[in-house]
Amino acid sequence: MLVNKYRVFGAVNDWARPGCEGKYGGIGWYRIINPLRKIGAYVVTGEFRIGTMRSAISLKKTADIWVFSPMADVEAMTLVRANAMFTGAKLVMDVDDDPFSVDKEHPGYAYHKAHEQDMKFQLKNCDAVTTTTEELKKVLKKYNDKVFVVPNGIDKSIWKLKKPKKRTDGRIRLGWMGSGSHMADRIVVEKAIKTIMAKYPQVDFYHAGMCLVEGAENREFSFRGTKGYEEYPAFLNKLDLDIAIAPIKDTQFNRCKSNIKWLEHSMLKTPMVLSDVTPYSMVKHGETGFLAKTTEDWVTYLSLLIENPEERKRIGENAYRSVNQNWLIEKFLPRYEKMFEWLTKKPITVYTAISGKFDKLIPPTKTKTANYVAFTDQKSEEWVTKKPYGNFHDRRRNSRIQKIMPHLYLDTEYSIYLDGNIELLVEPQVLIDEFLKDKDVAAFKHPGWNDIYSEGEAIVRLGKDTKENIVEQIKEYSKQGVKQDGGHCECGVIIRRHTKEVAQMNEKWWAEYCRYGVRDQMSFTKAFPIEKVNQIESKQGVHTHPYFKVHPHG
Repeated sequence: MLVNKYRVFGAVNDWARPGCEGKYGGIGWYRIINPLRKIGAYVVTGEFRIGTMRSAISLKKTADIWVFSPMADVEAMTLVRANAMFTGAKLVMDVDDDPFSVDKEHPGYAYHKAHEQDMKFQLKNCDAVTTTTEELKKVLKKYNDKVFVVPNGIDKSIWKLKKPKKRTDGRIRLGWMGSGSHMADRIVVEKAIKTIMAKYPQVDFYHAGMCLVEGAENREFSFRGTKGYEEYPAFLNKLDLDIAIAPIKDTQFNRCKSNIKWLEHSMLKTPMVLSDVTPYSMVKHGETGFLAKTTEDWVTYLSLLIENPEERKRIGENAYRSVNQNWLIEKFLPRYEKMFEWLTKKPITVYTAISGKFDKLIPPTKTKTANYVAFTDQKSEEWVTKKPYGNFHDRRRNSRIQKIMPHLYLDTEYSIYLDGNIELLVEPQVLIDEFLKDKDVAAFKHPGWNDIYSEGEAIVRLGKDTKENIVEQIKEYSKQGVKQDGGHCECGVIIRRHTKEVAQMNEKWWAEYCRYGVRDQMSFTKAFPIEKVNQIESKQGVHTHPYFKVHPHG
């Protein structure tokens, strides 16, 4: 059992199925209720609605990740998404069918057709999507890049059932467990079943929701099924089927379905004949089941199983072993953990701030370990560009505020600031690993000065600020005990871990910068005590370091 370290909440939306008294279907059980409970998540199994921001804040105290099945309409999704964004929660939607390829004969065709745009909206507005198969993933990736395949897994605990007393009536029970949604699939097997019933008078046909045999008096048994999935294993076990079938048409919609029927019947060691289509491609023909393409195939394989009790036993036992080896839920739980880790892991963000045309935005080196963000009015296909700050009359402050206080603008765990003329030549993760070490801040040791006093003299000498400003700043820092030869950093590259303490130092830096002049390196040293900063050693600072290329300004 995994620990709910990622603080996950799950809610299923099929609580209102007509006539089901609030009980859940198999989809809710397999996709949300059972797996999320297995990892210790908080799962709601009754009606659930988020009505206000206040209730969202309350939920956020319990969970950082919210997992839902598709919602009834755009309004519901908009509300939940707004609440998630307000609290910073991540939203995951689970989809188990292709909502865009529903067959016209499907009872839900009209509904799905009318809600296609709603579904696209929901997919696009989730942080991630979970689904059952690789085939369905291909469909969903058109609308969301983050699709995680988590197959349906069997929970052995609900299939530990006492086998019914052995029958001695000589009857063979053939069964098809389906719902009204499978009515269109009758055409696949209808002729074969009629042939089998006529050929073998000892065969009885048990089904849920299907009616295939007209005139098979006293040999056809129809069931409504169960109101909730919690009742289904016992119901199926009580039927005591000798053979089960799973016919489905080879359509786009059905190709995206899972192998759940084979899994469930196999747990009761019931041999199966199934349509030879994508969902059942894992069935080894003649070993863990039989795959049929034509009416003749169906008749052949059903006849084989009807006439050979030992063959029924062999196939059933093989299928049972296969499910237990490859399809138990415990095997797939780590996939949830992988997804949750991705959702909660904040990226490295490489960023720059360019106000005006002092520097031209340099295309970044392609990387898989970071996001690239530029606060600039320049356009770029390689950087994510965000609006630069523009409320200060002094344009230098406009470009400095985002440099100095990235915690206000970036949702990230690590940031790497680059001056507009500096190009990073290595993966950003390299800088995090090599330069931060046990510190939360890293910057290059200034190649020319070892304290703010030498820096101040150079600023005045080069005309970068007025003598009055610099003298005032130096006097104040001297009173506050800033030492000569106490260490000094240049600020063309700054690597930060976004902790609360670093945010406080950022804000102190901004206060110091606004108080004195227009240069930021002197105030950096005051705001970030040298013992808090890992100083990167380089002969000429960033200019000669092999990880960077410094371009001319302009």
